Amino acid sequence: MVSEMLEKDDLKQIGTVVEVIVSRKLVPIEKSLKLLEKHARKTDRDINMIIRTFDSECLGLKERVERLEDKVGIKN
Repeated sequence: MVSEMLEKDDLKQIGTVVEVIVSRKLVPIEKSLKLLEKHARKTDRDINMIIRTFDSECLGLKERVERLEDKVGIKN
C-alpha cells in the first residue's frame, strides 16, 4: 500500500469535480423550485380573487339584511 499525502493541486481538482457534480445535480432541483414558486404565486392570486368575491357578496347580503330589518322593524 502506497501512502501518499494529497497535495494542494489534488485537493483543488477534487473540489472542482465535486462542484461540477453538485451543480449538475442542482439544475433539475432549481427548475422544479421555480415551477413550484410559479404555481404558488398563481394559487395566491386565485385565493385572493375568491376571497374578494366572497367578501363583496357577503357585504351585499349584509346590506340587504339590514334594509329588510329596517323595513320590518327588527333591530340587530
